[in-house]
Amino acid sequence: MNSDLNFTGANEIKQWHDTLPLRYRYSLGVSGQKFSNALKSGRLVAFECPKCGKAYIIPTLFCPDCFRETDATRDVPAEGRVYSFTSSGDETVVIVRFEGIQGGLIHRLKKGETVTVDDRVRVVFRPQAERTGDLTDITYFEKVS
Repeated sequence: MNSDLNFTGANEIKQWHDTLPLRYRYSLGVSGQKFSNALKSGRLVAFECPKCGKAYIIPTLFCPDCFRETDATRDVPAEGRVYSFTSSGDETVVIVRFEGIQGGLIHRLKKGETVTVDDRVRVVFRPQAERTGDLTDITYFEKVS
């Protein structure tokens, strides 16, 4: 047996350094692509179940409650309500829920603004030319007066 592989005590930790050359591509899938396209156009969409009528803000192919295909989408209102938030320094992150929609979005609040639970906020998108189809197309949520 190779003596380099012997472990003689808790303070003697052996390490092996190497790399694994991995390459991958991630597909958004059918529902993810619909969500991405909506973000590019400055909209939020929910995926609606034809059986139970529930709508989900997360891209999903099947209803998690009744397992029917959610091939239809509907626009989500630009305004929602703060469900929860946390602040650190001048940065606040909010969970925003939308009326009639299951789930919510986690994103930044506009710098310098403060919120409490149940405050109304609205989504602010990047300019059209800067959008790429991901959640960073949302610049922030801002408080509605």
